Amino acid sequence: MLLPLVVLAILSVIGGYVGVPEILGGHDRIVEFLNFSAPVAEGAEHGSAALEWILMASSVAAAGIGFLLAYVCYVAKPELPGRIASSASALYSILTSKYYVDEIYETIVVWPMVATAREFLWQFVDVSVIDGAVNGVGQAVRGLAGGLRHMQTGYVRTYAGWLLFGGILIVAWFLR
Repeated sequence: MLLPLVVLAILSVIGGYVGVPEILGGHDRIVEFLNFSAPVAEGAEHGSAALEWILMASSVAAAGIGFLLAYVCYVAKPELPGRIASSASALYSILTSKYYVDEIYETIVVWPMVATAREFLWQFVDVSVIDGAVNGVGQAVRGLAGGLRHMQTGYVRTYAGWLLFGGILIVAWFLR
């Protein structure tokens, strides 16, 4: 896992140099590309330089605070995360369970889809419709063969009788 993270870090640094904002003396090629592919709507305003500085400072401050908290929790006082987890067990349970998003998703989305697939698609469509049609054709052929096998007796006089019966049906058809 280390190698993909190193590759991503290198590409992030390169991407950062491609998109240096003008306020830091760079030429933002990403904005130039996006403006070429999707022109800015008329009346759209850009943020002020002060807003850019505030946003850059707040993101650097958030990263610094995160680094400082990680240092305190895992280097300076490694027992601190355990104490925090035991004192706020309900919050710790919610956070370690990722706000129960997976469980909620499984209850709302996955189980209804599984139940629909099992009860409707498998039991009704597959078993009743598809298998019913295939088995119905098989039973129809078996029933027709059961009736027609009485015609195949091996006696010439039976065959002659069926020929006579067929001829009578053809003549009756044309005389109607």
